[in-house]
Amino acid sequence: RAIDSQRQLFQAVLDHTPAGIAILDGDTLRVKWANPSFRQALYEGTGGIDVTGLRPEDYLPRDAETGVVGVLRTVASSGRPYFSPEYEFSGFPGGPRYWRWSVLRLNAPENSHPDLMTVLTEITSEVLSRKKIEELAAQLEEKREVLELRNREVERANRMKSEFLANMSHELRTPLHSIIGFSELLSEDEAGELNKKQKRQLDHILKGARHLLSLINDILDLSKIEAGRLELHPESFVADGAISEVLTIVSPMAAAKKIAIRKETEPDLVIWADRLRFKQILYNLLSNAVKFTPDAGTVLISGALKGGSVEISVTDSGIGIPPEEQDAIFDEFHQANETTRGVKEGTGLGLTICRRLVENHGGQIGVTSKVGKGSCFTFTLPLLSEAVMREDDAVSPVPTAKAPRVLIVDDELEARELLVNYVESERFYAATANSGKEAIRKALEFHPDVITLDVLMGAEDGWMALHELKTNPRTAAIPVIIVSVLDEKQTGFALGAAEYLVKPVSKDTLLAALARHVARNQKGPTRVLVIDDEMDALQLVAEVLQSADYLPVAAGSGEEGLRILSQLRIDGIVLDLLMPGMDGFEVLRRIKHDPNLRDIPIFILTAKDLNKAERELLARQANVLYQKGAAWRKDLLVQIQKAVGPSKTKTILVADDSEESREFIRDVFASRDYRIEEACDGQDALRKIQDIEPDLVVMDMRMPRMDGYAVLRKIREDDRFSSLPVIALTAYAMKGEREAALAAGFNGYISKPADPNALRSQVEQLLKR
Repeated sequence: RAIDSQRQLFQAVLDHTPAGIAILDGDTLRVKWANPSFRQALYEGTGGIDVTGLRPEDYLPRDAETGVVGVLRTVASSGRPYFSPEYEFSGFPGGPRYWRWSVLRLNAPENSHPDLMTVLTEITSEVLSRKKIEELAAQLEEKREVLELRNREVERANRMKSEFLANMSHELRTPLHSIIGFSELLSEDEAGELNKKQKRQLDHILKGARHLLSLINDILDLSKIEAGRLELHPESFVADGAISEVLTIVSPMAAAKKIAIRKETEPDLVIWADRLRFKQILYNLLSNAVKFTPDAGTVLISGALKGGSVEISVTDSGIGIPPEEQDAIFDEFHQANETTRGVKEGTGLGLTICRRLVENHGGQIGVTSKVGKGSCFTFTLPLLSEAVMREDDAVSPVPTAKAPRVLIVDDELEARELLVNYVESERFYAATANSGKEAIRKALEFHPDVITLDVLMGAEDGWMALHELKTNPRTAAIPVIIVSVLDEKQTGFALGAAEYLVKPVSKDTLLAALARHVARNQKGPTRVLVIDDEMDALQLVAEVLQSADYLPVAAGSGEEGLRILSQLRIDGIVLDLLMPGMDGFEVLRRIKHDPNLRDIPIFILTAKDLNKAERELLARQANVLYQKGAAWRKDLLVQIQKAVGPSKTKTILVADDSEESREFIRDVFASRDYRIEEACDGQDALRKIQDIEPDLVVMDMRMPRMDGYAVLRKIREDDRFSSLPVIALTAYAMKGEREAALAAGFNGYISKPADPNALRSQVEQLLKR
């Protein structure tokens, strides 16, 4: 009974398991027994078929028979079991079917054939699902490859567009660089005074060239925005100050048409935006308002808080915009159908750029207008409520060139006011900052001659501000005087402070410190006056001095030498004794009797045979005596350097393949005491840098034979030029070019057409380092 019960249990298991199990004769391969799942597995109807006594060819399609029989024969003869996790049985009416299939040879009694046990588990639905997924995945991969190909084509198109715009920019900016640059130099009257007609014609040239430059800049700006490459640098600032800056540009345009511009903005309205782009938006709207408003009209700019944003509006009494045009005017190159008489249309890009810039800030822009009544353009920008700015910390109007500039940095209002009162009473020009971050920003904008810095400023770290000021190439040359209650002179000097004053500081002490460092910054080149009646001797001494970067000033007689001394600051004198008219002894006597001249070091270079009395006189009144014909050159330079210090005449190498560009830069610095050297291509520039070791290089980025980047890499490999300041000059003014140039190691960047004042300022700042 126990055995029977056990048999019934196993029979129930075999009858109800989903796996098809069969026992086959190992010799004939006929089925000896099969459970219901095996019978059903080979039959697509219900109930299955009885396969007992059948061979594989009797119950399998012909396509599946050969492979199955081969597997069964192999297991029967070898005894090695077989297992396939996925076996395809083809030839079935509904298509291939899949099983997980195993075959095992069973132990057999002696003198008999062993039996085979085969187990089938159908996995057709799983396999078909997987194959469907694989098929879909293959289709997705194919689509992904197509999309990737299209993306590459789009990127290539964008790259070609950017390259086209960059090349167009380069080709247009290069001639504009010469047109605008030379026109501005002519307008400065340095080459001679122009008559009224010439000035009027020159104004027309400048106006046309600047309009063309504006068109190029608009196209490039729009290209950057469309490519998503326009970077915004938001900061917190008072709107009123930025609006006033724009009005100073627009007001002359309005005055010419007798248009009244009114401003109604809250004085403490703070905006969180890119200040430069905010001014660009405002300028476009205001210039349009003035352009399309008839004479004697009005323009109103207003600003107020609205919800969580700042709302700025520009309203005019102009011709208005028809309803059907009010959406289209923000499209590229769209221009209104009607204009005021005499108005010349612009590029059709100004409002497009305004909309893109506003939207990139997270704001919106729109217009309301009535034909003949005027228009109101309104845009919104985010409000940063926690930003705090004080009017007393705003940069004042630009001072005159002669007034030394002082930036006073302290977080205490009373301390700033005290120092401002100290310096302004002595005709210094003062600006203030209430934090280290503000100090760095204003140092870059204000370009002070000297900075006073408190290192204890609440949460701000004055030491960090000092470190950033001295490591930034644009501010490193500015002397920083620490004025603080904290007495940490050693740390201050280690971080680059020029002087350290401990509070409380008297007015005289502060002014004396400021005067010392301002004087060092503004002293200029080292001039050496050469007085000799022989032209060859003058030229020889001048070349010796130039080789050491001193600025020689030549005088062909004693009288001319004294006249030069009365007009120019002279740091040293090389004097011949044998001259017609006033000889060198008389010149020496007059210099020593003049209190303003007596301390100038004098070096005698003469062919005269001196007697004892003359030698004794010269020993008392001159620094060094040299005889012509002897070895005097090297020692003269050594003695001049000891007496007046190293040369301050700076050599600038201008490397550009454009002769017009080189001539323009020569003329920009014609009024400065610089020695200008030139190179016409990259290899020429590299050779001259190595030969003459200039103090600064202005280098075009795209030159034949070797471009600016390659030249820079070469010279930076030489320890002599590791810190040589090099300014990149280029008409290839696309987005990222400036950042790439600075990252490559250039110290400055100027895009063509170069503004003469901006170029002079950048050169002077770098030479101060």
